[in-house]
Amino acid sequence: MTAPTVSIVINTYNRAHCLEKALKAASDQAYPHFEIAVVNGPSTDGTADLLGRWASRVKVQICPEANLSMSRN
Repeated sequence: MTAPTVSIVINTYNRAHCLEKALKAASDQAYPHFEIAVVNGPSTDGTADLLGRWASRVKVQICPEANLSMSRN
């Protein structure tokens, strides 16, 4: 029986200055069966570039509006 996969979902909008720290912390989990998903609002601060560097380790989605409820869905 395999252990369940846990999803860590991070919603972000113009928070590149702290997103990498959050991604590093999430990546350091001891539990081996997890995935990290980031939903990026229409950020204009380099968030997309940062996520590009993490592309092999996180799933990235884009929310077209700066709307947390929409981003969560």
